[in-house]
Amino acid sequence: MKTDTLISFYLFGVFIAAIVNLLRLLIRLPNVFSIRTQNFKKVGMYYSIAYDTYVESKPTRARILFTLADLLVITPLLSWLFILYNLWFWLASYFNMIASPEKLKELQFNISSMDLPKEKVEELLCDFQRHYGLYNLLASIDEEDDEKNVLIIENGGMEDYSAELRVSPSIMQYSHNYHAPYYDYATDETYEYKIEGTRVFSRLISRRVHGLFVDGQEHYEFKDGVLLESHIRRRLNDTKSRLDKETPDETISHMRKELEWNEISSIIAYFLLSKHPRIISRQEFRKHIRQELERMKLGIMKIREFANLNGLEIRQGKNNQYEIHFPETVSEEQGKQLGEIYRLNMNEHTYSNFGVYQGEFSDNDNLQNTLLEYLGEKKENGSRKSS
Repeated sequence: MKTDTLISFYLFGVFIAAIVNLLRLLIRLPNVFSIRTQNFKKVGMYYSIAYDTYVESKPTRARILFTLADLLVITPLLSWLFILYNLWFWLASYFNMIASPEKLKELQFNISSMDLPKEKVEELLCDFQRHYGLYNLLASIDEEDDEKNVLIIENGGMEDYSAELRVSPSIMQYSHNYHAPYYDYATDETYEYKIEGTRVFSRLISRRVHGLFVDGQEHYEFKDGVLLESHIRRRLNDTKSRLDKETPDETISHMRKELEWNEISSIIAYFLLSKHPRIISRQEFRKHIRQELERMKLGIMKIREFANLNGLEIRQGKNNQYEIHFPETVSEEQGKQLGEIYRLNMNEHTYSNFGVYQGEFSDNDNLQNTLLEYLGEKKENGSRKSS
């Protein structure tokens, strides 16, 4: 009799547990066909009825059948243990419940109530991660491999320097650490970035400068996306020299622009794009790189033609940087004419007339090699290095 009572008690618990899971299944089922789920599918995320959340892999038929068996047969066998555990979990969740910020409610409403284009879904998900530190649904699959998220830049421009860029795709931020050859000047910067199509924009969050060039001390110019104007003005007034061409107000005005979204047009942009295959697919990325490579090649061809037509020469100078030079033997009158041609057509603002930026011309060999690496190719032999 006692055994029959225990069995009946156990079976009643199994029945209650099965009913609980059946209700849970019925509550979750509408999510499978919801607008939010359709929006998440556009960025490669799928609803898991087992975990009531979104995952990266699409649930297979076998996985769905196992979930149904688990909810309706396997876990109910735990009977009252299952019921007590769930009761404890629900009570703990209820008493630890906190109010959601209004911004989070707005983001949830937007993604759950409207059929959005892929780009808008990506933007909303980026807002989630940026403001609330959530797991990045658009993170790169290579993020766990830290070394693949580091870009070393050396000997760029007209002077020696070293810079390291370390990107965190999960929060769409990167750090940029720069130092001069003997560390007499160094900066540590943090940027946040966003991607719109194939264009990359960034804005400064923080900057620390240090080294002998800045009195051997450490100074912060930006913190938490705020320009520390009072500190900078005090430093400018203390260290002002006659060689400074800008007034403190002009310097502050230029620094404020770093807090705005500015488009990145350098090797950094390609590196950041390569870390987000969910925002820009591999095929779209390859197409963009190929287009950029052709744009640079055509631009360099136009510059060479212009230089040859006007008696200018292209040579490789320090650090293999391309430079425009006058012929070694030229009269004073010719020199003036060439100087005027150079001034009007070869400054940083007019390079765009050739379809390239000045930096893309001067560092063309390195840039083309980098782009070809993204495509898994090598630079063609016999590329011209001077003209």
